[in-house]
Amino acid sequence: MGQDIKKWNDSITFRRKNMIFLSDNNMRKIRKVSFVLMFILFFSFVATTASAYTNLLINGGSETGDFTGWTVVNGGNGWAVQSDSTYVLEGTRSFTSSYNWGILSQTINLTSNSIQNYSTAYLDSSPNLSINDYVIGVSISNRDYYSIKVELRDASQSVIASYNTGDLQTINETTWANVSYNFTGYGSGLRYIYYERRGNDQENWAGNYGATFDNASVYFTEATENMPLSSDSTSALDMLFKIFYSQFHKISRATAN
Repeated sequence: MGQDIKKWNDSITFRRKNMIFLSDNNMRKIRKVSFVLMFILFFSFVATTASAYTNLLINGGSETGDFTGWTVVNGGNGWAVQSDSTYVLEGTRSFTSSYNWGILSQTINLTSNSIQNYSTAYLDSSPNLSINDYVIGVSISNRDYYSIKVELRDASQSVIASYNTGDLQTINETTWANVSYNFTGYGSGLRYIYYERRGNDQENWAGNYGATFDNASVYFTEATENMPLSSDSTSALDMLFKIFYSQFHKISRATAN
């Protein structure tokens, strides 16, 4: 009888030791794996959301200090990169037009570009699309002329929806006019976006005293299960899932023993 009690006590002690081992070691691993899993879920959400609000225009505010990304049609003395802080909304530069109409334009291929590519399934779901731009007048009169046009185009470059401000005048040299528009319910077929800025100087002076543009953006405002992640985001997620699987496998083997 005494031997049976001793064996029973030894069994209890052994089990307690194993439970302590599980708490002290495996629980730390479980917490670590849980943290990795939470990070994966957070990263997935952020990457998808960031894709939805990615600015598809290149160099929207002359961040490069030149006309990278833009097709330029000069009027008068041509477009200039503005560095006077009076006429810069964000950053250190903007674009200033001259006398006679000048044009800056971009055509964005949504399925193949250097910023963010989208699946045809996502584009055919008619996701909401927003545009934003800012314009200010220069010098004495300040009531310079401008217009902004945006076209949503299909694979053959036919226009399926558009927005055009028409010819407007800036407010003054201290107040930026904000041009914004939301495209919704335009149907399927979207493959390209054409974005156009036009500027002109009211005074008709030589040099660059026309409408000045800064901080333009074009972006989708909704993310769905069809929203693609960039290749960099996908690679990072693959790596995180491998770490999670490896740690989970180690814990499974430890607890099995």
